[in-house]
Amino acid sequence: MKFELIFMGDSYTVGWGLWYHYWCKNKLYNHIDLYEKYMDVDAVHSGFIDNEALNFTWSNRFPALVASHFNTDYRTNCWEDIGHFSSHIEFPLSRERVHTAATKLMDSYLKYFERYGNKVRRFFILQTSEVTRDTLLKNLGLDVEIDDKIKKIIGELTVDTTSWNLSKPEVEEKLSKNVVTKLIINSEDPIFNREYIKGIPYPKKAIDLLKDDNFEKVLYYFWETIWRRMEVELKKYNCELLLVHNQGQFHDNCKLQNVVHIGPDGSIDSLSKTIKNYTVEKEIYYEYNRKILEEHPGLQSHRSIADSIIEHIEDYLI
Repeated sequence: MKFELIFMGDSYTVGWGLWYHYWCKNKLYNHIDLYEKYMDVDAVHSGFIDNEALNFTWSNRFPALVASHFNTDYRTNCWEDIGHFSSHIEFPLSRERVHTAATKLMDSYLKYFERYGNKVRRFFILQTSEVTRDTLLKNLGLDVEIDDKIKKIIGELTVDTTSWNLSKPEVEEKLSKNVVTKLIINSEDPIFNREYIKGIPYPKKAIDLLKDDNFEKVLYYFWETIWRRMEVELKKYNCELLLVHNQGQFHDNCKLQNVVHIGPDGSIDSLSKTIKNYTVEKEIYYEYNRKILEEHPGLQSHRSIADSIIEHIEDYLI
């Protein structure tokens, strides 16, 4: 059966850092020098990586490996970059908000299907990131303006609520809801429709929202609920949603019908337990005896991720 692949994710899906292999193999050390110096000044990525290195990266990252195995097309919202930290105000749809961007993309496909129909089977493969990636907390300590905004939002947990005329549990839930809404970037977007996000596990006391992993639990529940609804809607058009988790916490707290099991613990990061040279940094040192700083998954890791996705599709979807 012919099908298409749509990959969504963060720098893991981009194949970040794989360009080092192209530069070292071809002894283009001046390119490494340029890359490392532009990173020192926090420059935006696009426009600094040469096309041949990018082509090598795109050909060897796990989305391309999966598509090549099935001899099919793939699309992605992760090409040369995934956005920039400063873009959270100026560019509300920046891919730096990984999960929001992926959900918006699926929502766009659903709107297209509703109007024009769909004759092609498609697998939407969403690689998750840190669960706080779509919130202001992701930028905590990076921007004074954002830090001040977060302090102001957290301060709302202690406002006077005597005029609300609500029971104590209702007050605590409303306080938590208001703060969570403001901490999620672009929370007014329709994808965060509260009508179907019910039973959110807010802490009993709103003041405890940011203690331990209470906020993260709320976010895991948010995304699981939103994607479960997406899963149902996509199935109506002969499509499937697959989750690929890069962290064990997301793997343990967000379950859908199709969760690709990767590594010993189910997540991409757990591959570090079985692949000796898990990162680009270690691969480059082992193959070229050159020291770099690049902790993203290397070529062998991308191959392993691809194999896990291929196995899941062959075992459960075709």
